[in-house]
Amino acid sequence: MKRISKTVDQLFEKIIQDHEQVSRSEQVQGNHHKDFVDVLLSLIHQLNPNDEEVYMFERTNAKAILLDMISGSFDTSATAIVWTLAELLRHPEVMKRLQKELQSVVGMDRMVEESDLPKLDYLSMVVKESLRLHPVGPLLIPHQSMEDGIMLRISHTKKSRVFINIWTIGRDPNVWSDTVEEFYPERFMIVTLTCRDMTSSSYHLALVEEGALLCS
Repeated sequence: MKRISKTVDQLFEKIIQDHEQVSRSEQVQGNHHKDFVDVLLSLIHQLNPNDEEVYMFERTNAKAILLDMISGSFDTSATAIVWTLAELLRHPEVMKRLQKELQSVVGMDRMVEESDLPKLDYLSMVVKESLRLHPVGPLLIPHQSMEDGIMLRISHTKKSRVFINIWTIGRDPNVWSDTVEEFYPERFMIVTLTCRDMTSSSYHLALVEEGALLCS
């Protein structure tokens, strides 16, 4: 992770340096056209480093924003939809059952609306199962421990970086049974948790936006 982080940082540093160089040359000619990176750089240059009441916006902050934008553009909802459609094509019996539910709840004369979603139980199972096998990102957003402690029998110190691999969780046979590699939406039929039901053993559901996220 450190090696990858260093490589990404070098990439963003080159992008920023290239923009700084182009900005200086085009400003002389008077035809500089700004993009998003230029806007971030303008924030860095406009702030007074001696002003204690102003939140400092530095190169590190600019790189973090660029990382968020690029990361979000790689694996988005479009990718999740493509994986779901691929699984439906591979499992026509699942697709047929889903089609019947859509015809029953929504009909053939209109598009699915948000108000329909609570009634589309099987659609919810299909999406969750697709996200289990093909998560949008293999790792959740990094977390940092607030104090010393033990998590899953592993001791950690305060301010330790924690990376959660949801791809591995989604394919763990100890959690999902021996059919872990199969596309089987019905496995979510028995999952009806509330915040009151939440235990440490429920956190594998975070990969399909359940688990502890129900209480957020």
